[in-house]
Amino acid sequence: MRTLQKIISDPHELCAWFPSQMRAGFVFLPGVTSVQVGEELCVWIKVPSYRAEVYLTGVVAWRRLKRSEHAPAMGPGSGLALRPPQQAEIAFLGRLIIGAVQPLPERHFARTRILVPWSCAVMLPRVGRWCPASLMEISPGGARVELPALPVRQGCAVDVTLPWHSQASHRMHLAWHRATGGHVQLGLTRRLDGSLHEREWDSLVEAASRHFCSQVISF
Repeated sequence: MRTLQKIISDPHELCAWFPSQMRAGFVFLPGVTSVQVGEELCVWIKVPSYRAEVYLTGVVAWRRLKRSEHAPAMGPGSGLALRPPQQAEIAFLGRLIIGAVQPLPERHFARTRILVPWSCAVMLPRVGRWCPASLMEISPGGARVELPALPVRQGCAVDVTLPWHSQASHRMHLAWHRATGGHVQLGLTRRLDGSLHEREWDSLVEAASRHFCSQVISF
């Protein structure tokens, strides 16, 4: 999966991504024609003035090589069918366009999107059972995972393992959680305290970052 990076200097630029003719669940990528219909893409939107980053993933549904008289507001570009539906991300971009978002707090650590989510297992020590999950993003200071619903509360301890990599268990704490499409996403933070498995986590972060950067193309 390739990643297209777009740096937005003015949020109103994003209006062109959502023309009135566009169906729900799709976005228009202005000027993007060097893709193939059916190709999987990750679109990485950066808005430096708001310290905001949004990732949209989907499949190229169609390409437009020239402006059409039937849709004059849409020039050359491609239509991206979002899979799965990403309502929270689209809603955030909508608020950004109308100026309903304040600059976000600066992140302590840069996060890396994992283009093909890593399988992992998550356990809440107070519950005492493991649950299969997918690791979606990673950074030195934490991760974002998606899994079937679990009884969580902010600040609770969460153990994460990647059995395909090693049996190491990485202790983190819940910063936020959000329900999405029958699953729940957990934003996890971890302390940099020189723990036994910190070097292993650092190697995972480095590997993810190296792979992600190798796939990025600016447009």
